[in-house]
Amino acid sequence: PETDSGVSGLLFGSVAQSDAIDPFLDSLLGKDGDEHVRLRKLIQPAFTHRVMQSWKDMAEKVADKLIYDLQKAEGPLEIVSKFANPLPIAMICEILGVPESDREKFIEWGNVLGQLGLDGPRNPEEKKLLEDSSAEITNYIAELLEVRRVTPGEDLLSVLASAEHDGSTLTN
Repeated sequence: PETDSGVSGLLFGSVAQSDAIDPFLDSLLGKDGDEHVRLRKLIQPAFTHRVMQSWKDMAEKVADKLIYDLQKAEGPLEIVSKFANPLPIAMICEILGVPESDREKFIEWGNVLGQLGLDGPRNPEEKKLLEDSSAEITNYIAELLEVRRVTPGEDLLSVLASAEHDGSTLTN
């Protein structure tokens, strides 16, 4: 089957087939040889020490906001559902540059991929939910990449959208 070697395929795999529910099968992790090296050279600038240091600062801001929200909450303190669970997906949204207006849906997809994608679906309904969520997040990332190619920001997708090495890009 034809695979997507763009960033959405790199991050979340190809979901063109109805049975392609493992979002990591067609990712960088599953590539070997020349294709793995090509993709690694393209994404390497997105993971410099300076960039990753900025993620540390960002993590502190995200954590501070979640803690601030916890302080405003009434009733018993539920740290897992109000802090530990939202922190990683909030960081992913920040790093990728997902706009605030899209985060609720992105979090839904991420939760499905995290819960069903790692353990595998146990029934046809879960399989369908995983397929749909994988396709939706892949399409969303592809659309956001197109936006970032035209109007780049300072996020990971902007860096990846403009990545080029020896004439190679993440779309070819």
